[in-house]
Amino acid sequence: TQMRGVVGNLNWASREGMPQGAGDASLLAGTLPTPKVKDLTAANAALRRLMSNDVPLLIKPIPFDKLGLLTFSDSSLGNAGQGKAQLANMVCAVDKSIHLGKEADISILVYRSHKNPRAASSTLLNEANALSETLADAEWVASWFGLAKDLKYDLRKRHQLNREIRINSILSDKDCELDIASITDAKSLYDSLIQQQYTGAEKRAALEVCVIRDSLESLGGKARWVPHDNNPVDGLTKLAGNVQPLLDL
Repeated sequence: TQMRGVVGNLNWASREGMPQGAGDASLLAGTLPTPKVKDLTAANAALRRLMSNDVPLLIKPIPFDKLGLLTFSDSSLGNAGQGKAQLANMVCAVDKSIHLGKEADISILVYRSHKNPRAASSTLLNEANALSETLADAEWVASWFGLAKDLKYDLRKRHQLNREIRINSILSDKDCELDIASITDAKSLYDSLIQQQYTGAEKRAALEVCVIRDSLESLGGKARWVPHDNNPVDGLTKLAGNVQPLLDL
């Protein structure tokens, strides 16, 4: 009962505006209904961390003509139970000047951390699933922006209309962490997105990459990468992860 209460507090706080606790809340909820002593200890520690990192979420005023989207995605491998991965993603509203490499206002709009419902055989497939879900959220947000700008916005034409909102998808490491472990000539998700060729050893990931490319094209966007220790959602894919980049954001 105490464990359920602590996890409930973590879930409520994370859902209401503390994304830094989303990873801990999701992973600890997965230990129920049969948690171990170490899980209860981890839950208490997670609650203490959340209380000590009380950082407000600020929604910055950004004019519509300067409004863009920035997404972050990441995944772990096999740490969510039953051999499944933990996925995390975030969609932010930004000033379009960020696409020019300038420091710009940013507002966190959508975030979540959850277990991948599908058991994936490689890190690449998990990363592809995470990015695909992120872009689905981004398309949803972009469509709401379209409706806010124009009451005659036609959802059937969103693939053309949403291109006004330029989007960048930020990925984690483009090298070691995204390698396909089952083959020798490994390719990363980032490399798969910017190149037309792919290895035939991971066909499911290749199909997901096609979906991602189509979504990026619909939003007029492109993918970029950052080292995993600079990715704000890296800490949302593991228990007691490093959430400092997210707090800085």
